[in-house]
Amino acid sequence: RDIREPEIFACARKLRSEYKKLGASGYCYGGWAVCRLGAKGNDLVDCISMGHPSMLVEADLDGVAEYTWKTLQKNGVVFGYEHFPGVEHSCFTRGNPGKAGELEAMVRGKSAAVGWFRQFLHSA
Repeated sequence: RDIREPEIFACARKLRSEYKKLGASGYCYGGWAVCRLGAKGNDLVDCISMGHPSMLVEADLDGVAEYTWKTLQKNGVVFGYEHFPGVEHSCFTRGNPGKAGELEAMVRGKSAAVGWFRQFLHSA
């Protein structure tokens, strides 16, 4: 994290200087990074999407001391949540389409992220 965060922020700053709207997606190890990019005061991205985030620390979620669901509501953050029971870790990016439920999870995960970005990056 200490090595990658400055690189990720530099990339986001460069993209922000070139594009009016910017989103970031993070799966697994990328979850902490998109939380940091989308943190209050950074103004680096307009929306984020993450699937099965890992390596999150308290500061990534703005000092969350309770369940994220409650904290996001309390802070007035627009969010969506989708539950994917019965699938393995990393099913969205390295899923086995031959394994029961994983193809559906990959399709649902992709559709959720695309819909989210479409709503918040292409809205009027």
